[in-house]
Amino acid sequence: MKKNSIIGLSVLLFVLLALNISCTKLTPFFNGARTDMTSSTFSSLAANPLKYQGTYTDGFWRETPSKISGEVVTVFFPINNTSNEGVVVYGDNRPDLAPENHPALKSFDLSTVNTLVQSPLSVPPWYQGGKASIIMMLYSYFDVTFSHNSIEEVVRFCYGTSNPYKRGDVLLKNKTTGIFEWLNISTNAFTSTRPTNPLTLDFIANFQGGPDHPDEKYFPLAGKVSSPTDGVDLPLSLVSNYDLIFTVDFDFENSLLFENVTTQASFDATPMVELIKWVDMSQNRTEWYKMSTTTAATSIITCTVTTAATLKTGP
Repeated sequence: MKKNSIIGLSVLLFVLLALNISCTKLTPFFNGARTDMTSSTFSSLAANPLKYQGTYTDGFWRETPSKISGEVVTVFFPINNTSNEGVVVYGDNRPDLAPENHPALKSFDLSTVNTLVQSPLSVPPWYQGGKASIIMMLYSYFDVTFSHNSIEEVVRFCYGTSNPYKRGDVLLKNKTTGIFEWLNISTNAFTSTRPTNPLTLDFIANFQGGPDHPDEKYFPLAGKVSSPTDGVDLPLSLVSNYDLIFTVDFDFENSLLFENVTTQASFDATPMVELIKWVDMSQNRTEWYKMSTTTAATSIITCTVTTAATLKTGP
């Protein structure tokens, strides 16, 4: 099994407690809301690839993906980094109860603009409003495309169980068949059928939620709102009277991490059957709880969020 991530499970318990938007029924204020997700990293990489050469920092060889696609479950903004305050802008109003094998997954490709529509957009009935310094997301999986020794490779990170995948699975796309395959740790060979001892990210596979719902099905991912620098302002007066459009632009520069690699030459020379054992993403190592202190998280995806408001016309 793949090594545990650097964050302990107790931290994730804290995260889900702090994100416990979901302890009661949510009240719809809006006719609806729209969230446009994209990443200008990929168009910038295509225009200037030399800018995004791999680099060794903080104990990892870091690569910039050329594409990220997959399936999203829910997107929400926690407010003021406090419990029971948040705005669900897409998907399940109760993220803690989102089921595995989710029946309403939304495909996305962050190389372009992906529109997620929520109608109505929901908040807790006691909502007072405030700043959102992070955006939280539940995904079924991420397909991450990158260049290895001038060959395009695609790794799938599974954040929830969706047959035939289990949460924590890490798979590699077979370039001949186009099928994602598991690495059998026992035989050190790739297989199209999930083995009894597959390569996994244990921290994601063994993740547990808060005390009310310890069996939460999806590993939560966070993006730090880097612009506006003080977070997205979502006061009660805004959410009560306006429909909102959120545009979220994620920065994935140097977000793909590899252990045991220190140079471009060693990265290119390492076969994928070994390299995949050392792969991770910076968002998997998110320590967003530190954002309420003077110490910022060292490994996290950042994003720019802009908001447009239209006066609500419906009930």
